[in-house]
Amino acid sequence: LLRAFDLLELPQRELKLTLIGGGEGEEYQGIHRLADTIDKPIEFTGTLPQKEVAQRFQESDIFILPSFYEGLPLVLLEALACGLRVVTSDLPGIREWLGESLVEEGLISYVPLPRLEGTDQPLAQDLPSYERALAEKIGHAIKELDKKGNAGINHKNMGMIRDWSWKRLFERMETYL
Repeated sequence: LLRAFDLLELPQRELKLTLIGGGEGEEYQGIHRLADTIDKPIEFTGTLPQKEVAQRFQESDIFILPSFYEGLPLVLLEALACGLRVVTSDLPGIREWLGESLVEEGLISYVPLPRLEGTDQPLAQDLPSYERALAEKIGHAIKELDKKGNAGINHKNMGMIRDWSWKRLFERMETYL
């Protein structure tokens, strides 16, 4: 994500990458070192209570999940429910789970995964093309925001978002059971 963010040509308006979550160890330190080399605004919030995460979502425009492996990433629903455009890796099952209508409305964009070793380790030679593709999708989402002046959630597509509310999810799960 940091390398993709660094590839972006920033628009005239202010843009900041906010990373929510914590970590520790060498990988976490490496992420901070990489962020220090990027001449664009990056904020590390650390771990936040869920209420603050929701508030940050509501203050933002785009949510990015550049993950190589996830089970059922409910955070995508939370981001959509907060009115964010979503850019995410094309994780197995997610597109089928969310459906194509969100793609057609421009609310979610998928980035093809790089080849993986095992469950979640990308091949190093595939990372540069993945990072460029991620930057391209983020850049497109930013341009769409600039055109529309908002995250694109409107009365027409709000019904699609409501289909993914906690109430509707529970009803769907109950039906399956």
